[in-house]
Amino acid sequence: MLDYTFNQGAKVELVSDNRPAKKAGILPGDIIVQMGDHHVSDPMSYRDALATFKRATKLP
Repeated sequence: MLDYTFNQGAKVELVSDNRPAKKAGILPGDIIVQMGDHHVSDPMSYRDALATFKRATKLP
Protein backbone atom coordinates (compact mmCIF):
# COMPACT_ATOMS: atom_id res chain seq x y z
CA MET A 1 0.00 0.00 0.00
CA LEU A 2 1.27 3.45 -0.89
CA ASP A 3 1.15 6.80 0.87
CA TYR A 4 -1.05 8.70 -1.60
CA THR A 5 -0.16 12.08 -0.08
CA PHE A 6 3.52 11.67 -1.06
CA ASN A 7 4.41 13.14 -4.46
CA GLN A 8 8.13 12.60 -4.95
CA GLY A 9 7.92 8.98 -6.04
CA ALA A 10 5.73 6.22 -4.66
CA LYS A 11 6.28 5.91 -0.89
CA VAL A 12 5.50 2.45 0.48
CA GLU A 13 3.33 2.57 3.58
CA LEU A 14 2.49 -1.10 4.14
CA VAL A 15 3.83 -4.40 2.80
CA SER A 16 1.68 -7.52 3.21
CA ASP A 17 3.17 -10.92 4.04
CA ASN A 18 3.45 -13.48 1.23
CA ARG A 19 2.94 -10.87 -1.51
CA PRO A 20 5.34 -10.01 -4.36
CA ALA A 21 6.55 -6.76 -2.77
CA LYS A 22 7.48 -8.55 0.46
CA LYS A 23 9.23 -11.31 -1.48
CA ALA A 24 11.17 -8.66 -3.42
CA GLY A 25 12.42 -7.09 -0.19
CA ILE A 26 10.40 -3.89 -0.35
CA LEU A 27 9.92 -2.34 3.09
CA PRO A 28 7.59 0.30 4.56
CA GLY A 29 9.21 3.69 4.03
CA ASP A 30 10.87 2.71 0.74
CA ILE A 31 10.37 5.21 -2.08
CA ILE A 32 9.99 3.81 -5.59
CA VAL A 33 11.29 6.22 -8.22
CA GLN A 34 11.95 3.86 -11.15
CA MET A 35 10.39 0.65 -12.50
CA GLY A 36 12.28 -0.69 -15.47
CA ASP A 37 12.28 2.15 -18.01
CA HIS A 38 9.45 4.02 -16.25
CA HIS A 39 10.14 7.04 -14.03
CA VAL A 40 7.85 7.12 -10.99
CA SER A 41 7.09 10.64 -9.78
CA ASP A 42 3.94 10.00 -7.73
CA PRO A 43 1.47 7.19 -6.90
CA MET A 44 -0.43 7.63 -10.18
CA SER A 45 2.69 7.29 -12.31
CA TYR A 46 3.51 4.17 -10.25
CA ARG A 47 0.09 2.75 -11.13
CA ASP A 48 0.59 3.61 -14.79
CA ALA A 49 4.05 2.00 -14.84
CA LEU A 50 2.78 -1.10 -13.05
CA ALA A 51 0.05 -1.52 -15.67
CA THR A 52 2.66 -1.93 -18.42
CA PHE A 53 4.14 -5.12 -16.90
CA LYS A 54 2.82 -8.64 -17.24
CA ARG A 55 2.31 -10.76 -14.14
CA ALA A 56 5.52 -12.25 -12.73
CA THR A 57 7.78 -9.90 -14.74
CA LYS A 58 11.18 -9.62 -13.07
CA LEU A 59 12.91 -6.25 -13.20
CA PRO A 60 16.69 -5.93 -13.18
